[in-house]
Amino acid sequence: MTKDDLLESAVQSVDGEPPAEGRLPRCGRWKLKPFELPRPVLLRSERPLPLSEFLERPEPAVLDQFARLGPEELQALTLARLRGAPPDQALSLFGEPGYTMAEVVRHVEQGTPLGVRIIEAERKLVGLLLTEALR
Repeated sequence: MTKDDLLESAVQSVDGEPPAEGRLPRCGRWKLKPFELPRPVLLRSERPLPLSEFLERPEPAVLDQFARLGPEELQALTLARLRGAPPDQALSLFGEPGYTMAEVVRHVEQGTPLGVRIIEAERKLVGLLLTEALR
């Protein structure tokens, strides 16, 4: 990655150098973990748009499309973002320990009250990432 590419990209490592092994990339003020980069920020008919691709070429139209997503589309996006994680990964949700990723996915699939909270949290997170990248 050249310096020109780095300037055009919304992804930057903590120290300003191109993201490399062992360095955490940034999206504006947010430090990103490597597992976040392949997660989709939008599900398109031709293929999902991963965060890494959006950060390389931020387009305001993506934020507009994201803002127009309905409840079912947000649920599908949330499931696509969560399903790549190990199903037995232990999590705490909203201050409550003892969940696994498989349980989280099930709650989102079934639209339980907890699943709805998770969808809303993912909606806020993706919205923040898209907004930061466009600054």
